[in-house]
Amino acid sequence: MLLSACLIVKNEAHVIERCLKSLEGVADEIIVVDTGSTDDTPRIAAAFGARVYQAPWTGDFGEARNRSLQHAQGDYVLVIDADEFLPQEDGKRLRRAIEAGEADAYTVDLVNYVGSVARFVRAPGVRVVRVFRRGFTYQGTIHEQILPQIAARGGRVQVLDVELHHLGYLAEFVAMKGKPDRNLSILKQVLDQDPENLFHLTNLMAEYARINQPERVIEVGERAYAIAASHLVTEPHLVLRLYRMLAAAYGDIGDSNRLERLASEGEQLFPSIPDLPFIHGVYEMKQGRWHKAIRLFERCLEIGPVRSEIVDTIAGAGSFVAAAKLGELWLLEGDVERARDYFVQSLRANPRQEGVFFFLASLLPLGEAPVWSQLWRAAEHDPVCLAYLAIAGAMWRQDWVWSALNEIDHTPVTSPILAKLRASGVALGKLEPSSLPDEPAAKLEQRWFQALLAINRREGDLARSLLQDQPERLAQLEPWLSGGTPLHIGPLLDELLLVRAHRLLLQSLPQAADRDEVLSRVLASPLRDMLHHVAWRGERGWECDFLATAAFHRRDIATSLKWLERGLAYEPTVRRAVMEADLALAHRNVDHASTVVRQARAWFPSSDILRHIEERLHVTERQARSLDELLEEGTTMNPHRAYQMSVATMPLKVKIVKLHERAVECVDQVMELVKQGDIMGARTYIQYVQDIITFLRSNLDVSTEAGKAANASYGYFYKMLVGWFLQPARVADEYQEMRQFWQSWADTWAKVQA
Repeated sequence: MLLSACLIVKNEAHVIERCLKSLEGVADEIIVVDTGSTDDTPRIAAAFGARVYQAPWTGDFGEARNRSLQHAQGDYVLVIDADEFLPQEDGKRLRRAIEAGEADAYTVDLVNYVGSVARFVRAPGVRVVRVFRRGFTYQGTIHEQILPQIAARGGRVQVLDVELHHLGYLAEFVAMKGKPDRNLSILKQVLDQDPENLFHLTNLMAEYARINQPERVIEVGERAYAIAASHLVTEPHLVLRLYRMLAAAYGDIGDSNRLERLASEGEQLFPSIPDLPFIHGVYEMKQGRWHKAIRLFERCLEIGPVRSEIVDTIAGAGSFVAAAKLGELWLLEGDVERARDYFVQSLRANPRQEGVFFFLASLLPLGEAPVWSQLWRAAEHDPVCLAYLAIAGAMWRQDWVWSALNEIDHTPVTSPILAKLRASGVALGKLEPSSLPDEPAAKLEQRWFQALLAINRREGDLARSLLQDQPERLAQLEPWLSGGTPLHIGPLLDELLLVRAHRLLLQSLPQAADRDEVLSRVLASPLRDMLHHVAWRGERGWECDFLATAAFHRRDIATSLKWLERGLAYEPTVRRAVMEADLALAHRNVDHASTVVRQARAWFPSSDILRHIEERLHVTERQARSLDELLEEGTTMNPHRAYQMSVATMPLKVKIVKLHERAVECVDQVMELVKQGDIMGARTYIQYVQDIITFLRSNLDVSTEAGKAANASYGYFYKMLVGWFLQPARVADEYQEMRQFWQSWADTWAKVQA
């Protein structure tokens, strides 16, 4: 016998059938240890041919697991829970791997779904050992482990391209089973006996994170952090786990400084693991600091994927997930071509990403049959990917979607998606009512989409009547019906897009409390081409960008300039740089357009759209100038300043001192002009200081350590000046650092003997 599937269960009648069906053709036998069910769990298991054993629950998961292993007869064991299931193709791959028998244990990617049954999202996968040769046993009362024993015995572990899907974190199942309370109680008992156990401290952190209590995560995490700092830790993977969860918790409460310190420390401890820069990038992205997030995710790709079977890391943090995040960020920045390239890169690394298919579909001409056919072929390996591709197609009014629904297999994940698609199709008149199952749930879903259409037509009374037997959904729509605030678009965005409620969405977006969170999704929808119709308030940098673009399209140049200038108070974006270049060209000011593009390219060196504009404008590097030219220009820019001797007759040392002093004066002038609101005047001085840096760097001997250090220092301050040019609001925060740098060098050169 090759494979035994082992489960421990209690009151799992609502999910176990799905799990056992997924094992058909995969496992040779199914072992079920029931720890006290009062529902039909044992009967359902027996009906599937499982051997069911009764055992009292002792509060020890490891003991229960090992009891199930004692009954197994297969060469290999698959440990699976009742709220998990194996997709069909994954089961086949798993079976082929153990038939080859090349390893003692195999990891699978555990895919967790969070949210609710009606609206769930797929969380990043977690690599876990769930398949191993019979003979190993579990250790631990809770969050029991088998990998340590496998490693201690020198067992070979192999990574499988197999996903195990877990639905147990959906809100309904969590409430039904009371898992958090149970797990917290067990962990606290264990830690009472062993208070410095880093494994269980991090388990306790994980439980608090799961119930969204970041303050408690931090409380436990800082305690664990102190223990890890004062002890010799023999299990570094636990330290990695600690840093990961603690950094995320500080991100959840908005403490960016502590998050950044932890991420920096963590990366120094684990330089070949991308998890810490990845988590840092996720929270920078949430805070709207897109440029910094781009750098962090690029760093993740530089580190690359973790090539270890025994280190618990974020799946895809160094490859496909980081690339997908970069695709999203470039879409937010306004560089569609760059976004598309990253989404393609992400799918090449891992084609089982339904969300990436959704984004990529929005950036391709879906109306062209070859494009649609190629996308469909790329997704047909995974029903969930096909379902998300169908959502994108329906949103973009592709009629092929409705017939293609029949080609998508029903799974626990795809069934609710397909039900929504069919109900929306009926509501839109794209499908016949007879295409819906003759079930009450299908009728309720149809009326839900009809109610959404009614709201879009401003028929609030009709919407209420359609939902009179769905009070929870009616309550969810009440802010939309009454105009109440705060309004959250995210939970309903996809469904409103499916029924093409564009008027309602465009009207509601400016008031939405979660408009930052949904922006990338909006930009991946047909709303992308309608955002210039939105009455944004100008409370975000990207809102100012859209308002400037809308005014420009109306040929209202004055208003466009007003919003552009207001946008300069916020972080630079590619979209804003392109808009400023367009405004300059509208005034036939090619020089200014070229300058803006040159500065923006220095800030966004990998932007495709800026590179194309740069090529069209024939933008070249700003010409380096000599020391004498720079000093002569200094007298022109500030004529009241009289040198005691002409530039031509100055000794070299004096010239270098004067150049650094001139930089100090220019930095002061920038600060003053920004205070006065004279942005263009400030930019003139900013470019002059950049020219000084260019001259100084060109004369460094970078073959020496001192030369390398000086070059890096000048490079840092040059980049800071680019930021000043694109976002003058930065000057106030960075002025002292910049001034001190130039003053210290002026003082240093003054002390050098001629």
